[in-house]
Amino acid sequence: MIEHLTIDKLIAYGFISADVENFQQLDNFELMFHKTINELFWATNIERKIYSGIDAYHIYYFRSENSINFPYDELSLIPEYFGLKRKAFLSKRKQQAGAVYNEELSKGRFKDQEIERTALEIENSKKEIINPKDAVSKIVTVAYRERMEIYLDWLSTWVEPEITRAPQPSILKYLKQIPKLDYFHVHINDDETMSYYLTALKKLNDKLSLNTNIYELPILFSINENWNNILAIRLKNAPDETLAQKAFKKDLSDLVIYDNDSSDDAPVNKDRYWNKYRKVAYEYVVKGEMVTLKHLGYLILKYQCGRPEGEEIIESISTIFDIKRVVNSIAEGAAVALFIHHEIDRKHGQQFLVRELFKPGYNAEDYLNLLKNSEYIILNSKGEYIYGEKKKSVITAFFDILERNGIIHYHSPSKLAPLINQLIPNLNISSRTLQSNTSKLFEMKAYFESLINTL
Repeated sequence: MIEHLTIDKLIAYGFISADVENFQQLDNFELMFHKTINELFWATNIERKIYSGIDAYHIYYFRSENSINFPYDELSLIPEYFGLKRKAFLSKRKQQAGAVYNEELSKGRFKDQEIERTALEIENSKKEIINPKDAVSKIVTVAYRERMEIYLDWLSTWVEPEITRAPQPSILKYLKQIPKLDYFHVHINDDETMSYYLTALKKLNDKLSLNTNIYELPILFSINENWNNILAIRLKNAPDETLAQKAFKKDLSDLVIYDNDSSDDAPVNKDRYWNKYRKVAYEYVVKGEMVTLKHLGYLILKYQCGRPEGEEIIESISTIFDIKRVVNSIAEGAAVALFIHHEIDRKHGQQFLVRELFKPGYNAEDYLNLLKNSEYIILNSKGEYIYGEKKKSVITAFFDILERNGIIHYHSPSKLAPLINQLIPNLNISSRTLQSNTSKLFEMKAYFESLINTL
């Protein structure tokens, strides 16, 4: 089981007071706690999580690629143990063999060697049982031999699972010609097609789904954040900031220029092939329409057809050649609109940020208002950061306390920084600052802890 780490839970699970104190004071503290022979806990302040049961054993036995240990007390992990050891063996063998590497033979070789090694371990343990050092050693050796016998039995009967490729969706039930732009009107409720589409999106980015809307895409791909950084560099070197901003917006506007009435290779659309995808998303955002990737399937999927007896039948569905570039272009089109029309960004983009950061049941506005009305005025009435360039560790302290109290979702510093920067204008906090440890940080954590408790 994996749970959110709280001090109360550490105490309830029996962690000693010295360790509990370390969790309160050290942000990077981690500990493997053996409560009993059969109870194991892994607690980490870095992730703010407590692992127990098989999840704790998984970390205990498989800490890294270079530390793979036999799961002595959790034999259900044997298949994963075997897989990890084999992966390391095959990697080394491939490096050694080079061009003459044979993966199938190498897999068989590893299994044979593992059977031979395990059988030898069993024979050696039998000898130790006959002449044990003491009674305790005999008990331990007997238990070890029994586990090795279980592993040997598993190895002897294990066979490589057959890998079958997912079949292309066979959409033979649609017996009429379907214009591409009307694609989703016909196929959007087809489970087989949508499952195929979802799999393609997940391969591109695990956070994408059919319900991902176009306002979320620029955040998922960090597009506006990158553009803000580029603009900041331009403004720093520009003799006139107003002209530099206008020029930058002009460059962005050029990304959505495309003549829909002309072909891709027409002179008017020269070097603008990806603009046609950007333009679709741009126009939806400008109109304020909430469109999801599910509804944009016609831009990403293509179909092959046959014509038995004169009627067109869709035989199979596949993605277009460069799905990554298409989805990224759609994201850029939405980003252009959000970047140029800030009121759209505040209306829709902010909603996604709140969902991404704050857990259900917690009002983000209530907590951000604490930074406006507190003893330390950190945000102005517009929600903009005003506390000072060298005092951003207060934001680190604030979000640490929110996460520690289970108010926001856990994100790594590299993921959290861009989310906070888009939530709080004029902040531009770095992931490094979010990992800082200063005396001011600890002082502000105590302050925010008491402040949050007033809500």
